[in-house]
Amino acid sequence: MTGPEFPTIETRRLVLRPWELSDAPAIYRYRSDPEIYRYMRPEPPASPDVVAESIRLWSELRPEDRTPMWVIALNEEGVVGLIGFTRLDRANSSAYLTYEVARQHWGKGIVTEAVRAVLGHGFGTLGLNRIAAYCWEGNMASRRVMEKAGMRYEGTLRQLAYAKGAYRDMRFYSVLAGERKTDQGSHSDTIADS
Repeated sequence: MTGPEFPTIETRRLVLRPWELSDAPAIYRYRSDPEIYRYMRPEPPASPDVVAESIRLWSELRPEDRTPMWVIALNEEGVVGLIGFTRLDRANSSAYLTYEVARQHWGKGIVTEAVRAVLGHGFGTLGLNRIAAYCWEGNMASRRVMEKAGMRYEGTLRQLAYAKGAYRDMRFYSVLAGERKTDQGSHSDTIADS
């Protein structure tokens, strides 16, 4: 379902569009790589049907209960990742951002480009004041993405989550609408929302 909160967003190289059931096989292909889950709590999905069920459950939520989730489609290769909000707190105009991309596309600036576009949408269309994200302490790539997108390190919450047999420290980052406006020129990759 598309609408003002779920538009297709285009950047120089990417098309971000709401995920659909037909995306399940492509998402499963890259998610079946265990390296994708090195710094995440869940394990790779068992089948494309598991991915399809997640999309189906999301699509059946009431629109006001649904948070934006887009596939990251690389112009020449199709779906290579996901980006969206895990929590959207309308009362406090804030959200938490999540993202992932297929391993063969790591280090190419794809996630940073997608994050910048979604930040622009969050502050512009959704009128958010604060967008935050976090990563495991050792996830240097994710830290670089957040920093390049203009997010500021807020601190580390020690042993916040138990995952993969150990308690994990989480590094938190955020950016505020006022900061985003100040740096808009250096952080904008969005071509259009439609």
